[in-house]
Amino acid sequence: MTIGAIKQGLSGMTAYQKALDSSAHNVANASTENFKSQQVHFQELQEGGVIVNISKQAEQLKLDNDDTQTGSDTDLAKEIVNSLQYQRGFELSAQLIRRSDEMLDSLLKIR
Repeated sequence: MTIGAIKQGLSGMTAYQKALDSSAHNVANASTENFKSQQVHFQELQEGGVIVNISKQAEQLKLDNDDTQTGSDTDLAKEIVNSLQYQRGFELSAQLIRRSDEMLDSLLKIR
């Protein structure tokens, strides 16, 4: 169980780090003309753990008069909230690894 929990924690840390990178990329390019922000989608693995899929938004933003918008489609408020969630997810995944390591250490000391 502890080895599986360590693998799940590691997959979570990897996924949340990629999500944080994507959010940072979106924020860094928020003032870039015609920038399409990346979208993060988490996917649960059958054997446990999680992976992240990152994609660009397919739709172009339109102004009320149907001219293509030249600004970025990045929502900074959304990116701040996402960054906080990804950071907490990373920390929880790291904590899972820490606790699993402690359990494994205790089991080895018993033997």
